[in-house]
Amino acid sequence: MPASNSKFGKSDEAPHSIDGRNVNVYERSNAGPASTDLVVLYNDKAADKPTAYGTVYPNADSSTIEGISSISSGVITFTADTAAFSSKIKGNFFDSIGNSQQGNTVADNAETATIKEHEHKGIFDTVPGKFTCGDGTSTCSASRTAAGVLSLSAGWTFTPDPQEAGAAQYTVPVADADYLRFGFWKNTGKNDKGETTFTVDPLYGGTMPINTSELSPAQGTLYTGTAKYVGKATGKYVRKTFTSDNDPEHYFPGQFTADASLTASFGGGGIAADSQYGVVGKISNFKDGDTAIDNSWTLELQRAGFGSGEDSLHATSGVFSGITEGDKALEGNWEGQFFGSAPQLDADTETDGNQQAFPTGIAGQFDGRFTNGSVLGSFGAAHQDN
Repeated sequence: MPASNSKFGKSDEAPHSIDGRNVNVYERSNAGPASTDLVVLYNDKAADKPTAYGTVYPNADSSTIEGISSISSGVITFTADTAAFSSKIKGNFFDSIGNSQQGNTVADNAETATIKEHEHKGIFDTVPGKFTCGDGTSTCSASRTAAGVLSLSAGWTFTPDPQEAGAAQYTVPVADADYLRFGFWKNTGKNDKGETTFTVDPLYGGTMPINTSELSPAQGTLYTGTAKYVGKATGKYVRKTFTSDNDPEHYFPGQFTADASLTASFGGGGIAADSQYGVVGKISNFKDGDTAIDNSWTLELQRAGFGSGEDSLHATSGVFSGITEGDKALEGNWEGQFFGSAPQLDADTETDGNQQAFPTGIAGQFDGRFTNGSVLGSFGAAHQDN
């Protein structure tokens, strides 16, 4: 890549929209030689889910939540490391603390019996309540770093406000922790003749990558049968037109969106041995905006194996790879990876708790060739229950 002379910032460029996907666009300028980078990333992150306060912050004598030492009857006792909660702690006392301001101490003043200086009304993770410094006899502090991160000393607690009988339980917003990303990185510059040139690199990933060792034949009792995945794809394409002598006449480049569908075969379930532990699929319905690019374009994703010992499997990263096929048997390449939480199955096979929890998604990249064009892009596809 060329040397950069600026950081990535939000771009005003508007890529094609994809139903059910969020999109972020970033750009930067580069020196040596002069060029521009454009990054377009789609994701299927869901909106925050309102979740019961007691579910997110369960009672525990020794909490495993970062920044919290214990929780009793909903009352949270913080540790001295509250950076993870900095943006969730609000209230007049905390909001008034400026960056790099140290030593904001609080303790109860015995001479003001009706005022409890060690208690401060506020909000924690959208829940109203009060923050308290111990029992009033100790001294606590609160400060902010130069970056504005709030830090509390040990001894602070948060108590939710009492709720009226029958009122709905407090809820807190929980962010989607399992989602896929896919898109592309485009660099635009000029060659020695002053002609505009560009290069494209597909991008894909997810928040919870799965190493395929968890899906290998050694773990075959956890995964049997097949799982279907459906999603979207995007990238860049070039379509060619030809003269009456069948010579290339015009080249039409642009961004495409498309449909992605894949099937992952695990062990058992009547699956043929040569099909087990492999993924096949296709990319179809290529469009530039609302216009079909070429109705004949369908890119087949030939089998990519993910079983142990497969040549197409990268054992460390869990990425598997295969061949793509356009029309006239023209070939390219593709790769992918599973994402989602690993299954936690009940060891008691006599109960109904042994339900399969297939990986929640597959993301990857591909290139493909057709007699009248080519594509380079990435995809993200989610598991379908049926």
